[in-house]
Amino acid sequence: MSDVLQDSEPKFTVNKFELEVTSGSDGLYANGRQQVRVTVRIQALVGGTAPYHLTAEDLEHLSLIEYNKVGVPLPFIGEGEATGWGYTNVESEYRYYTGTAAALDSSKNNETPNKAAWQYIDFYVQTTASSQLKIGAQIWDGSTKNGVKNYIATNDDDTAYGWVTPKPVSVPRYSPTNVISSRVRIENDSTLPYAWDTVDYYPFSLSPSSGAGAFLKVITEPRGIYMYDASPDTRGSCVGWANIDDDTISYFSTLTNGPKKFVNGYPQVGQGALVLLRRNTLYKPSGLPLGTDSITVRDEYGNDYTILFGFGDTRSTLVFN
Repeated sequence: MSDVLQDSEPKFTVNKFELEVTSGSDGLYANGRQQVRVTVRIQALVGGTAPYHLTAEDLEHLSLIEYNKVGVPLPFIGEGEATGWGYTNVESEYRYYTGTAAALDSSKNNETPNKAAWQYIDFYVQTTASSQLKIGAQIWDGSTKNGVKNYIATNDDDTAYGWVTPKPVSVPRYSPTNVISSRVRIENDSTLPYAWDTVDYYPFSLSPSSGAGAFLKVITEPRGIYMYDASPDTRGSCVGWANIDDDTISYFSTLTNGPKKFVNGYPQVGQGALVLLRRNTLYKPSGLPLGTDSITVRDEYGNDYTILFGFGDTRSTLVFN
């Protein structure tokens, strides 16, 4: 049985076919996760004059393309992360870019289509590329000739909406001076896990002056560093963490392999937390690393930050490095 497509006539013709960035800005961080929403709008006809409503099957053959490369869609990434340029029909959890450096071209905002005559389809573009890409759209009209599908693509011959050009923005990098934190001490609390005398809770976030969004989630958890001081009071200290907006503190026990968990946090929107646990009269443990540690967190724009930290001179406080 031959796999060659038989020649066929179009199911419909296209009267208008446009696309536009509709997420407020055409900038996006080049982290492969943040998105630009691109809305495709199309008017289809049958018999040359009668409106035709594209079916779900028709729309399966609608895709984004690099402009003027008809028949070659951009990679469809589903709910994954882009490598280079890609797109999906699933809106992510990350906020759209809000910077002013990539404002929309006002020349493309001079037309309000008749909504009753159009169908609207949203796609979401993601990238890790450093350079812009001119993006169009294509749809198969159901016809084939000589075994080749006939695609109709957007163009800018008679419309200001034949293509879009999202603008990648470099992922920001921040220094320890951008990290802000204030200590909350938990002491003589009945909910503390057995053997811990005090717990210091360090909610942390990025300074608003850094221009970053709030933290959204912890991506890579600390290893659980430990410090032991034989004098003057034989005090042991280890570090745990709390996830974003979570009142569960996780830590690696210095007595048994962890991690362990207990509920006694101070969750704050957009903040993770490091937790310093201390105990007197504690035997020196083995198997936990010393020195510095790190935690990787992701902000609401999909950017990841690795925050280094370690013990202060007294081993009873944490400092960000």
